[in-house]
Amino acid sequence: MKKITTFISVLLASAAICSAQDSATPSVAMAFAAIPSDPAALAMGGNTALGSSMAWGAASNVSAVPYAADKFALEASYQMWQPSLLAGTSNVAAGTSVVLMDKLGISAAFAMDMAKPYDIINANGSKIGQFTPSDMMLSFGASYLCADFLSVGLGAHYMRSALAADYAPTAFGVDVLATAKISSLNAVFGVKSLGTKVDGFNTPGSIVAAVGYHSTFAEDHAVKADAQLDYFLAGGMNVALGGEYTYAGLVSARAGYNLGVKGVLPSFASVGLGVKVFGVSLNAAYLLGSEALANTLTFGLGYSF
Repeated sequence: MKKITTFISVLLASAAICSAQDSATPSVAMAFAAIPSDPAALAMGGNTALGSSMAWGAASNVSAVPYAADKFALEASYQMWQPSLLAGTSNVAAGTSVVLMDKLGISAAFAMDMAKPYDIINANGSKIGQFTPSDMMLSFGASYLCADFLSVGLGAHYMRSALAADYAPTAFGVDVLATAKISSLNAVFGVKSLGTKVDGFNTPGSIVAAVGYHSTFAEDHAVKADAQLDYFLAGGMNVALGGEYTYAGLVSARAGYNLGVKGVLPSFASVGLGVKVFGVSLNAAYLLGSEALANTLTFGLGYSF
């Protein structure tokens, strides 16, 4: 007998994958591609262009990798989405980057969202199985330090969204980004996730512009203040503001706010902490101030040298 899914099941799966976007957000496919998996960037309001850890270069801003203080970084993260609205929805991800010859950056990242399973009902109304909706993104990137003040990067993404047993579209996207650094001032400009359409809908491709101030004073005190604009080609924008304070390279405190102006992501506030000892890092982010995303938790465990 022909397998069909109930209308309500598809709605629930779509809500889990698309982070409960409201009616004002633009209609895009593969919306999960705009959601950071890096807890450090997420704690800074989603400032991925300048706030991401080195390991997440392929998913965030590959052109920033050659500027990293380390030569190698690896991190895995686990994300638990808003419990009351999206209970049972989680994200597992991992990223890694390496700098070769002090100029060439190579990055890769993987992320998978998993929602609660729903029943598959046949034409007679009988349950014949279950299906677990999921999203997956595989990212690769390379970057090159052209000069002390400029690095350029190119990234590629493969995206797959399985919302039903018989519906799992795929899409491809590309990033073209440049990062400039002059003393404590940083800037990023480019495009992200420009890709193929899915059933006539655009992927969340955007024009990205970011500025930041990163400085260390009195040896043990480091601060970051970043702002990022994502203008989505499907319409709408997200504006992220975030800051970070790090003491002695060991403990970091972060906070931020992301304003969604009919953007792919709803508005939210965020806070987070991080510790790093002998190259091993533990980061956490907590989202609040959003009906759709409040209480979302993200944890990351990494290593770098």
